[in-house]
Amino acid sequence: MNDDITKFEYDIFNVLSKIKTSTGASLDFNFDILGRLRSYDTSTRDSPFNYEGSKRLGFPI
Repeated sequence: MNDDITKFEYDIFNVLSKIKTSTGASLDFNFDILGRLRSYDTSTRDSPFNYEGSKRLGFPI
């Protein structure tokens, strides 16, 4: 039996919100009200994003 299972979770809008591995590692995605990726969080670090104007992705903050 293969215990290497990766689980994918989706929000109410069917957008990927979390990935969890069998080792316990996880990756959480956070979006703003316009559906743009604001940050992703792991067990070891957070990576926020900045937007210039309505759609242009700026440099991570």
